Amino acid sequence: MGLGFVFMPLTLAAVSGVADRDTGLASGVLNTTQQIGGSIGLATLSTIFVSVLTSRADELGAAAAAGSGLDPALIAAQAQVYGYSTALYVASGMAALAFLVALLTIKVRAEEAAAATPVHVG
Repeated sequence: MGLGFVFMPLTLAAVSGVADRDTGLASGVLNTTQQIGGSIGLATLSTIFVSVLTSRADELGAAAAAGSGLDPALIAAQAQVYGYSTALYVASGMAALAFLVALLTIKVRAEEAAAATPVHVG
């Protein structure tokens, strides 16, 4: 549901600033960028998750074998939660960095915004 609130305004912003003859090209570039970015992001977060999960499971397994009192049945669940939380922290950091880059690089002057052609949806 969250992506639905982002993709439509993003598409409108991407195609409203180009000439009418180039809107198809702009839409295609946006779609390609979204697909490639999503694939790279998912691969990165999956790699982080699996790496953290494996190392955490090894740490907890070694601690359980040393007699720390850890329940062996909970080791996998604890490692999985740790992996998910680490991957989500990284994703949050990536989103914050993307927001900062967008905030610092996208400049729209009031005159340009007032002169823009209104876009009708629907």
